[in-house]
Amino acid sequence: MPAENLTDAFGNTTLLIGNDSAKTLVLFNIGRPNMPDVGAASIDNDLIKEQPLHLGSQVPLISGCKMKDANDSNLFVFLYYYLHTTPDAIPSEENYNKFIVARGPGADLLNRTYPLGAFVSALNGSVAEAVVAGVSRMVTAASYKCPSYKVHRAAHAARTRSYAYQFDHQPSCPWLFGDGVGPVPAAGAAADIYGAAHCAELPFVFGTMDRRPFGEGNCSASAAERALSEVMGAA
Repeated sequence: MPAENLTDAFGNTTLLIGNDSAKTLVLFNIGRPNMPDVGAASIDNDLIKEQPLHLGSQVPLISGCKMKDANDSNLFVFLYYYLHTTPDAIPSEENYNKFIVARGPGADLLNRTYPLGAFVSALNGSVAEAVVAGVSRMVTAASYKCPSYKVHRAAHAARTRSYAYQFDHQPSCPWLFGDGVGPVPAAGAAADIYGAAHCAELPFVFGTMDRRPFGEGNCSASAAERALSEVMGAA
């Protein structure tokens, strides 16, 4: 099949969803039929002839996540709830419950594993912050932790070397721009909200420790962060 046909299908496939809560799952890449990962590849019997997770990686790989406080998904979840104005984007108890119900048969287990009340207690009674924290925890597990675990398990079965990592360091500098003008997260309080979010490890991997973000800012890493970057780059 020509690549342009695949590109067109990717952008125009009708998603098999019908309510706002399910659309939220799609936004976070949970249960999205036209956003396959290694666990949901499109087998065309030409280039991909077997389900990758059944076959296992044939080359050494590295995969991991940022699971402490569900940081991997903080960036996406926080921006969704605080930048969108649609009714389903209000960080309320009602929308939290709808998000869980939209998971279908797994809703009861999710509700027991990630009860909103536990997050409310941990965050001094703030329901809005608890919703963001709870959804971040679920999305991180579904989109990052579990897929990474499956990839390593399949590689082990295939007798292929694989390396796991967990990056939990909160960068002291902003590491990306949100709108091309302002950095996201900004230094200070916003950085505390994002934590070690998705992609936060990249400056450490590539050693871009100065003038962050993107070599256009005015923040440089600490001595401890430079040492961490050296270790990661040598790994």
